[in-house]
Amino acid sequence: MRSLALTSLASLVAACGGATTSPLGDPSDAAVVDAPPAQVLDCVADAGVASTDPGDPSVRDTLSGTNGVFTDSCDSQGNLVDYSCETETVCGPGPNPGCNMYDTGRVVPQSIDCSGHCESGRCDGRCPAIGQSYHFVAVGPPGAATLMNDSDGRTYACSLIYDQTGDSFDCTTGPTPGMAGSITSLGLHGGYCTGQDFGNIGVTIDGVPAPDGQSCTYSCSIP
Repeated sequence: MRSLALTSLASLVAACGGATTSPLGDPSDAAVVDAPPAQVLDCVADAGVASTDPGDPSVRDTLSGTNGVFTDSCDSQGNLVDYSCETETVCGPGPNPGCNMYDTGRVVPQSIDCSGHCESGRCDGRCPAIGQSYHFVAVGPPGAATLMNDSDGRTYACSLIYDQTGDSFDCTTGPTPGMAGSITSLGLHGGYCTGQDFGNIGVTIDGVPAPDGQSCTYSCSIP
């Protein structure tokens, strides 16, 4: 995970002979070379763990560690190679050992599914929010729908997983393109929505009473 120690990009570039891309990344990734990192972070051994968050995929970082300097990049499938500070957990000794997590000082990569939309070492991680409006862009086959979030313009490919039995709307056959409503509940798998199956969205349909606060619930991905 990432510590919060900061350093200048210029010093990192000088230390590494002018290279600002990860030696593990694709050297042909011209977009990454052209786009400067938003921030530069140091992975300092045994510095404590500042956060368990792997990092915002929409922010391109350069990390410096004992094994080199690495910059977030896009792989050949358009997914994100996101770097973070490696951590380890050490427990004990004793019959009731306590455990502590610490930074090793190394930089490690992780792959983040972006449905092929990674660009310049970044992925759009914005998630839907309760209260935002949406409309159906397309429907079909039965139970499948493409929704657009009117608040931020993101499109979701969704499959029906629940139809509220307390209203008069059939979520399998009722939706039509242009029909609109509001997002009323969320079951997201994390803090960012970048790719396949990022979570569930519960919605209301304009003009349809929803006794329990929603009419349909969908499992959604970024197409």
